[in-house]
Amino acid sequence: MPDAGGRVLGGILAAAEGKGLLKTGRARSDSTYVLSAARDLSWLEMVAKTLRATR
Repeated sequence: MPDAGGRVLGGILAAAEGKGLLKTGRARSDSTYVLSAARDLSWLEMVAKTLRATR
């Protein structure tokens, strides 16, 4: 049953594409967006650690 995960993911992607939630064609992989998202996650993690430390 190693292909079960692939079938589930394929079904999810097909449903999302059918509802117009996914764009088809060329994907954007601009590093600026990736770095910005990583910076935001890092900032949120530091805030969470600070809040835990104050308890």
